Amino acid sequence: MKRYAIIVKERKFFQAILFIFLSIVLSFIIVFNLSCKKSESRDILTSEERAWLKKNSGNIRLSFDQAFHPVEFIDSTGNYRGLSADFVKLIENKLNFKFKIVKIADWSKILNRAKNSKIDVITGIAANNKRKKYLLFTEPYLDIPCIILTRTNIKKRLTLKDMRGMRIITSRGYAVTDYVKKNFPYLNVKLADNNIEGMKKVSAGLADAVVLSVTSASY
Repeated sequence: MKRYAIIVKERKFFQAILFIFLSIVLSFIIVFNLSCKKSESRDILTSEERAWLKKNSGNIRLSFDQAFHPVEFIDSTGNYRGLSADFVKLIENKLNFKFKIVKIADWSKILNRAKNSKIDVITGIAANNKRKKYLLFTEPYLDIPCIILTRTNIKKRLTLKDMRGMRIITSRGYAVTDYVKKNFPYLNVKLADNNIEGMKKVSAGLADAVVLSVTSASY
């Protein structure tokens, strides 16, 4: 009986300690959840900014590159898809705001409309000095390197400075095109409307290489 009584007392002591521990954990969880809800309920915008968004919801014109897979593109049902589209949806949900999505197939036309204030926002766009004259850029959400893509019969490792005399494709209006033309003016560069067209030309033997983003090439 004495041994049983000791075991019972130890069990009750353990249960008491466990109860205290669980109570502390539960209290911490409640306090943490309340603080999170409080921070979430705090509006990051001023009342003036919130009023401006409410007034202009659905009016801010946003456009994107329809052939920049998988960053942004038009899917088979005609909808805006890709990494950029996911960022846009997240911003809209957090701000309780809607952009006006403008679908323009030609990337150069998008840039021209932005110059003439007919487009307000462009996603998936690289910054350079030419574009900074008429666009304001956020800090990059994604850093995407460019690569040289060739047919399998070219075995040697290539850099742009080694490609004199080769037929090279870049996309019209892309930042990488401006970079290549500025820094390697002696190269034979032809323009495609987008990355997909450029890759098809290399595949068909109409060009030796295409310079494009690694995301588009992998896709």
